Amino acid sequence: MLGGLGKLAAEGLAHRTEKATEEVAIADALKKAQDTGDKVVKEATETVTNTVSNAVTHAVEGLGKLGQ
Repeated sequence: MLGGLGKLAAEGLAHRTEKATEEVAIADALKKAQDTGDKVVKEATETVTNTVSNAVTHAVEGLGKLGQ
C-alpha cells in the first residue's frame, strides 16, 4: 500500500514540476514578446520624431528663404 502511495506521490510531484516548467517557459516567452514590442515602439517613436523634426526644419528654412 505504501509503495502505491509513494508512486502516486512521485507522479504528482513530476506533474507539478512539469506544469511549473511550462509556466516559466510561458512567462519567459511573454517577457521576450513584451521586450520586443517595447523595442519596436521605441524605434517607431524615434523614427516619427526624426521625420517630423526634419519636416519642420525644412519648412522653417523654406520660410526663412522666402522672407529674404
